[in-house]
Amino acid sequence: MAACDPNAAHLALSRWQAWGSDVRIVTQNVDGLHGRAASDAGGDAGRDRLLELHGSLFRSRCVACGARRDHRDPIDTSSASALPRCGGPEDCRGLLRPDVVWFGESLEPEVIGTAFRWAETADVCLVVGTSAVVQPAASLAAGTQEAGGAIVEVNPEATPLTSRAAVSIRGGAAEVVPRIVPGDQPSVTSR
Repeated sequence: MAACDPNAAHLALSRWQAWGSDVRIVTQNVDGLHGRAASDAGGDAGRDRLLELHGSLFRSRCVACGARRDHRDPIDTSSASALPRCGGPEDCRGLLRPDVVWFGESLEPEVIGTAFRWAETADVCLVVGTSAVVQPAASLAAGTQEAGGAIVEVNPEATPLTSRAAVSIRGGAAEVVPRIVPGDQPSVTSR
């Protein structure tokens, strides 16, 4: 993943977000590409409007004190003593782990709560490239719709969300998203 670069969809969404202060991005991906695209599109201005629901492989979290930090370096797993240790504010020396939600773990209540608040205040929820079956993320678009907003889906295949979408476009994210989000200036606003 470290060798991957943001694709045209990541970049288009980040440019749109840089122009429109009401554009928010919620991702289930742990690859950090939305954050990198935000940096490419105009600095870190949009980072406060980016939620990584399942965390990021490029951050670590201390299992003892919970301190988080960016971490892109390779990890030496040759012995227990070589594993990375916390040097955060508490300097507790606890083991560091990737700052991601593993299968079977719960999402952080604050993060998923923010995602639902954003969804419920959106005029449009653009759902891109997801199976729409992983809960609770799969329910975010329904939150927009139930609050009076519309769902726009971009996916190569139909999903359980397709029948609820006001618009459903078949195709890959990198091909479709740059063609449907505003180019030079935002033309869609949030309520």
